Amino acid sequence: MAVRSWFKVRKRQKSRSAGPVRRSPVPDTRTPLNVVVVGAGIGGLTAALLLGRRGHRVVVVEQEPIAAPAALADARWWWRSSTPQAAHAHVFPARCRELLAAEAPDVLAALRRAEVAEIRLTQHAPSTLTGPVEDDPRLVGLAARRSVFEWVLRRAVLGERGVTLLSGLPAVGLVLGKSEHQRVTAVRLAGGQFLPADLVVDAAGRRSPVPGWLLAAGGPPLTAEETPGAVTSHTRFYETRGGEPGPPAVLGGVYEGFTSRLVPAEAGVFAVTFEVPADDRAFDALVDGRAFDRAAAAVPGFAEWTDPDASRRLTRVARLTSADNRLQRLTKDGRPLVVGLLPVGDAVCATSPGHGRGVTLAMLSAVRLVQAVDANPGLAPADATARTLAMDAAIGAEIAPWFRDSAALDAGSTTHAELARAAQRDPLVWSAYTRMQNLLVVPSAVLNDPDVMAVVQATRASGWRPDADAVPTREDVLVALAGPVTIPTQRVAPELTPV
Repeated sequence: MAVRSWFKVRKRQKSRSAGPVRRSPVPDTRTPLNVVVVGAGIGGLTAALLLGRRGHRVVVVEQEPIAAPAALADARWWWRSSTPQAAHAHVFPARCRELLAAEAPDVLAALRRAEVAEIRLTQHAPSTLTGPVEDDPRLVGLAARRSVFEWVLRRAVLGERGVTLLSGLPAVGLVLGKSEHQRVTAVRLAGGQFLPADLVVDAAGRRSPVPGWLLAAGGPPLTAEETPGAVTSHTRFYETRGGEPGPPAVLGGVYEGFTSRLVPAEAGVFAVTFEVPADDRAFDALVDGRAFDRAAAAVPGFAEWTDPDASRRLTRVARLTSADNRLQRLTKDGRPLVVGLLPVGDAVCATSPGHGRGVTLAMLSAVRLVQAVDANPGLAPADATARTLAMDAAIGAEIAPWFRDSAALDAGSTTHAELARAAQRDPLVWSAYTRMQNLLVVPSAVLNDPDVMAVVQATRASGWRPDADAVPTREDVLVALAGPVTIPTQRVAPELTPV
């Protein structure tokens, strides 16, 4: 049977929510769609919020029964068990902020009220540059914990009249109808109910069960392109003592054999993360907190922040090995494989978490899905087909380039390493590289730029490298790791565990 009343559920939700935040008006659609979003991560929440604000009737179903905290103080360490990456440092690049400013400025304002800082990246260019960089108003990132970012976004969704969030009532299958193309028409819930849908949004993440449900319902197989992930991340959170402000910008970088960054969050909190080759067992000692602190102190610029007199440890070390990079396309030979089903977030493109692209790509895919609906808002099969084609075109133009770039990075691309080195020397290259790192331009716009690559080649030919004292070596970190450590016999759970 169909779920009889979304509004009764909605009434109960609103009584528990902290109330809506102010938002900018958006035009209502002339043809409201019944939309079911499977999954309540950042991609699913963004799609739900924007579709609801356009007058569509949206139900979000998520399997986790635990409600988000009501207060920000409790939300700072809240995360869903299905997002182990929440235990790790998150970068919210300039493109992420830009999408919020354009599509949900009220959410950006709420993040500011939650003490999320905006970082003007041109003010933190490396001192090794041969000249100043031009100011770029687009190069402004956000410093926040994933838990705070997601909580603020979720609160906005809970305050949206046209959106219902069903927690603890997971979806378990799809229903197909007949049309020119196979079309998804409903979502089946664990309790036996069915949610009729003009559009189903797959926001169930990297390991989404939705393609399997489609196959079980008699639909076509959805094949994804995959390349192996090759990075293991180790992260620990700290907080400055005495209410002192945290780091003003991301420190560290990509070094030979590993990557290490100190990433600011909000309210004096910051994280240190090491990303190492998944098959390099020499770094296994990073799971030990004392060894991790010693390794962090070996990276130039970190010790002044991680010194016990300057900060306190908030968590144990979290460890996460990245899964494969994955890209889902929606068409074959120019024809939709299925209509009425569109993916967002990791369900459409998953990359290694260490690259810092997941949140932005989740939001970008949600925005492009909503725009596909805006352009094709009708209920006819032709509209559903047009939405699928528009979404797949957006995936090919704006999402797939990041999948391929992440695959190249995980494969050890020397071009990327040389570009990163030249960006520490030349202002032109720094600006181009930083725009790329912040997803403001696709990688090919930089990697195929003759002026940029000419400087990269000249830097390589000159043999220039940063001062050796400013660049930690693999041996430096391994020496710091050595000592009386206790390696757990079981893998450390990839979750935030306050100490």
